[in-house]
Amino acid sequence: MDYEESQFSLNRYERTLTTVLLAGGWVLILLAVAAVGFRSTFQPGAFTGGMRVAATALTGVVLLLASAGVRQNRIAVELGFFLTFVTGFSWLWRGVFSTRTVPLIVGLVMLVLFALMLYLRHRAVAERFSPVFFSRRQFETMIQIADTIIETDGEAVLHPIEVAINIDRLIGSIEADVKRDIKRGLIITEWILPLLTFRPFPFSNLGSNARRAVLTRVIGARGLFRDIARMMKMLACSGYYGSEKGMAQVGYRPIEERSRFETIDLTPIHHQDPH
Repeated sequence: MDYEESQFSLNRYERTLTTVLLAGGWVLILLAVAAVGFRSTFQPGAFTGGMRVAATALTGVVLLLASAGVRQNRIAVELGFFLTFVTGFSWLWRGVFSTRTVPLIVGLVMLVLFALMLYLRHRAVAERFSPVFFSRRQFETMIQIADTIIETDGEAVLHPIEVAINIDRLIGSIEADVKRDIKRGLIITEWILPLLTFRPFPFSNLGSNARRAVLTRVIGARGLFRDIARMMKMLACSGYYGSEKGMAQVGYRPIEERSRFETIDLTPIHHQDPH
């Protein structure tokens, strides 16, 4: 998909994923209730079985929360994926070692649900973005960096996605060793920097205030993390203020559009050869 054709609204895969999350959440909650009411059929086990049933209900609740906003509730989406896989594997393990059919079927259903959600999530991101330089995860990180750093008091002329597109195109068009450093910086920003504020979540999954707190803390620090934060700030500013709309917002006009340009004599100056 070309960038110009990208839609900021939910695409077909995101809408399907929302439906699957909603349906899957209710199915898992009903399975947990059935496991409590029909213990002899589901054979969840003793203490660990109770934890397994509780985890199934919790997974269903998390999937319902995720279905409320597949973009806004990214933490719920990824936590739901994780819980679906772990809980489904637990049911499968129980079915295999107890030679019981129902726990085996429950485990297989949950793992199939996990595979379907993972596929839809991957296709949803691929449908929205086709970055030139960044990976899709790095591109999503760059969007959140731009959203955090660029402050225009509600008068932004570019969406953070457009800023990330500009940065991706700019870096993709050059050949320099710094490109490797930029990718490493994005990886550290996504997975390491949030830990400095005791938030064990990816940077792009945090809310705007939490993201701003992370960058504010490291920008004022020293060493590697400060350099990375400043590099991210430089990239975001270049993607926003380096665009025609961004330059126009701050009052910059290209020299060709200035009134004085018409009176400038552009005739080439020829100098005699000193030899």
